[in-house]
Amino acid sequence: MTQDPRDVRRLGGAEYAPGYDPQPSVRPVPQPVSPRLQASLDKIIPEEWRQQAREIVAQEMAQAAQAQTLPAPPPPPAQATTAPVQVAPPALSTSGPNTVKLSRAYKAHDVDVQVVTFRKYTVKELRKVGYPLRNVFGPDGMPAGLDELPDVVARYMSVLSEPPLPPSTIDAMDVDDFALCSRAILLFFV
Repeated sequence: MTQDPRDVRRLGGAEYAPGYDPQPSVRPVPQPVSPRLQASLDKIIPEEWRQQAREIVAQEMAQAAQAQTLPAPPPPPAQATTAPVQVAPPALSTSGPNTVKLSRAYKAHDVDVQVVTFRKYTVKELRKVGYPLRNVFGPDGMPAGLDELPDVVARYMSVLSEPPLPPSTIDAMDVDDFALCSRAILLFFV
């Protein structure tokens, strides 16, 4: 057994670290479905649906087996073409304000707000609120993507919005409106 360095306890002035097994030796064993549960499922799920699901699974398994047995097709021959056309990606606004039209009006300081404009953050706000994104690393230790921190994004919504949005208004937003505002703010950080 290996020892987890985070699990250290002090006993009588000495350090004691209990054993730590990262891979448990006893794995859960799948159990058969009880007859009572199977009877309930038989009542809920029609037989036609189960038959359709079996047919779909059989087709997918046949396609997967066929894909494994067939060799990959050869790559197409290279053709002489003219110079490739370069398409520029759409420009993202990273310095100016981003405006969002909300799906409905929200009360913010006794004012109905339907359109919100977010300005770019300052260094002081960045230091106070923090980054709204976090790097996610894969099992190999390499960056695998970015993770959004919704609580930090919500604080930026309060700080950067015009008209100002209090936290109570942000908490009352629909998920779709929150996602639109979140995207507008995250454009400043990516």
